Amino acid sequence: MKTINIALFITAIIFVSCDRDSSNTGTRKNPLGNIIEEQLISSDGGVISTPKLTVEIPENTFTETVEISVSVNSSNTFGAEQLSNIYFVNNIPPVFNAPITIRLNSVPQSDDLKMFIVEQNYVRGTHTEELSYRPADYTFEGEEVVVVLPANNGSLKTTGAKSAFSTDGAFSVGVLAVGGYSTLVSSGRNFQLTFPSASIAEAEDLADYLEEAFGRFSGTNFGFSYAGRTSWPVEVVVKPLANTVYGYMTASVWGDNYASLEFNSNKISDSESMRLTAGHEFMHFVQNLYDPRNRFSKAKFAAPHLWVDEGVAVWAEEFFTDQSGYTSSIRAGHQMAPFSGMLKGAESDAADHGYGMSALFKYIAGEYGTSSIKTIYENIAKGENADKAIGAATNTDYASWYGVFLQKYAAGELYSDVAVNTWIGNKSGDFAIRSSNDTLKEFKSNFAELAGKFYTISIEPDAVKDESALEISVKQGYNGKVCAYKYSASTFERIGYVASTVTVAEIKAIAQSGQKILVLASNLDNSYATNDENELTLQFKVVNNKTTFTKVSFDFDVMSTNIISYETGSSSTGQNRYYYSLPEVPAVQNGNVITASWNGVYYYQRQGSATITFDGNKIVSYEINDVISYNTSTETIVITGTNMPLAGENVFGLSFSAPSSCTSVTEYYSFTQYTGFSEETTGFFCDPQYGNDSFINLRY
Repeated sequence: MKTINIALFITAIIFVSCDRDSSNTGTRKNPLGNIIEEQLISSDGGVISTPKLTVEIPENTFTETVEISVSVNSSNTFGAEQLSNIYFVNNIPPVFNAPITIRLNSVPQSDDLKMFIVEQNYVRGTHTEELSYRPADYTFEGEEVVVVLPANNGSLKTTGAKSAFSTDGAFSVGVLAVGGYSTLVSSGRNFQLTFPSASIAEAEDLADYLEEAFGRFSGTNFGFSYAGRTSWPVEVVVKPLANTVYGYMTASVWGDNYASLEFNSNKISDSESMRLTAGHEFMHFVQNLYDPRNRFSKAKFAAPHLWVDEGVAVWAEEFFTDQSGYTSSIRAGHQMAPFSGMLKGAESDAADHGYGMSALFKYIAGEYGTSSIKTIYENIAKGENADKAIGAATNTDYASWYGVFLQKYAAGELYSDVAVNTWIGNKSGDFAIRSSNDTLKEFKSNFAELAGKFYTISIEPDAVKDESALEISVKQGYNGKVCAYKYSASTFERIGYVASTVTVAEIKAIAQSGQKILVLASNLDNSYATNDENELTLQFKVVNNKTTFTKVSFDFDVMSTNIISYETGSSSTGQNRYYYSLPEVPAVQNGNVITASWNGVYYYQRQGSATITFDGNKIVSYEINDVISYNTSTETIVITGTNMPLAGENVFGLSFSAPSSCTSVTEYYSFTQYTGFSEETTGFFCDPQYGNDSFINLRY
């Protein structure tokens, strides 16, 4: 709550009580004050007169008869600087065809007089309806100050609900006189600030912060367009706000050209917070330009994609601070949001959900480029719902990346305000391995789409053998995946990547080190805006046969393009069949990632390395690097590929095969230097007539 100096408070009460219209009986009220006059206004127009206020409505302003009322609101938002009550004209249709003139008398003329148009609109900063204030041009005619409300006759879309394209209801607009305020225009002439005259230095800094945001969001990295607004500068008002509020952006029933910003005059000396707030709120301003709803809906109701707006704005704050590894304080208390379901989590409180989902947009920007955020909004502007807009920006199926996002977020790789204790405190189940009989545990649970749940596993060292491993798998559930971490009071380490089955080796050693295992299970299904839930069955199984892979071998048979280059400068190009083979070499398994390296004689002197990521039924990805030293030449080889399916299993291990090498090899590269010429192969192509079968073998 804000505090008011008692002397100023008393002064304000005395002044406002003198200002109250004498015709106000106090017996009739609307939400914006006491009604002091009302009148039916037809298409012929009319004049509403009170001792304090006159409202002139020209002919043909309204297309049908409307009951217009005038009310007085004694709210004292500006303290001692407030020179009048707020006078509202109520029940104005969302479309009216001619300017409405408001005349307010007994307002003292002064150089620092400011008149404000007051609307009651949805405010992103508080997520409620608030009175918003925008400076208005005015003139004096005798003892009256005259404010003209521009016509509002732009077309409105007529389909959809209030949260989408509502044209229901009328609106109110007020006028207010304030003294002691000054105006400045920012250096880029994109913002006009109205502020307490004593705060000139702070206002100049705020203007610079806003210009910084203007330039950054329209710059190369973000690439947002401001074409939706055709009238500049943006009005910015610095005035007292609630103590917990630093600023907010408000839309207007007059449309995008009248959207404005407000900042808390009681916080304006906090330069660091003002810079962050300028970035956050101007991002909301930009988002509003991409909102496809009509001007009335944007002014009165939250966007259907509110959680996206808040998530992006919270993430964008990091561009307006010099702090390394900045994490917005707004995220506090909302760290579990990414696990509640991308869409489902927004059902209870879209704004709070968005604060926590800032991590999603940080991940997307990091993986797909900052401009992908603009792509999201370009799709929203076309009318796409949030998940389709995000999917279009990544241009990949959610199942291929959302699990990786959750995995990295849980590991603290995106924001530092996450902790294993948070995940443990919100766990959905626990598997306690206390004896050799504790070998199997299953959990069945409903998961929202694109959501995750945590499970903990504690192990008594004497309950398992040295060679014991823990197999974590999804036994039922389309697009169900798991990943694993080991943790203690001081450590937290990822040990299993996103897969349908993850095997954690050497669980006895993990237990002996005082660590436990944390499992993140996720439902990566997405049916686009249906918010369906899926039942997943998770199985945790202690396996005491040796399942850790310790050796790998390779056999590749591929077709590739070769280029022979001679020292004379000539060259020739052709297509040949190439064989690559490496017998068993030692390997190390860490979760579902296997690494191998070699340096020795395998037919010839060879030195190289390999990394393989597997998921029970397939090798997800692999890369092989080898240098072979022949008697008179040296060959360098690089082989990469993805999605090599399981071909067979026996007591020795698993074999994976790429039939005809058509789908599981992405690159076969080699370079050999001979005396007088060199041979280089690059790429690969499929030629089934030659068979071209390739194998990767994992051995226990």
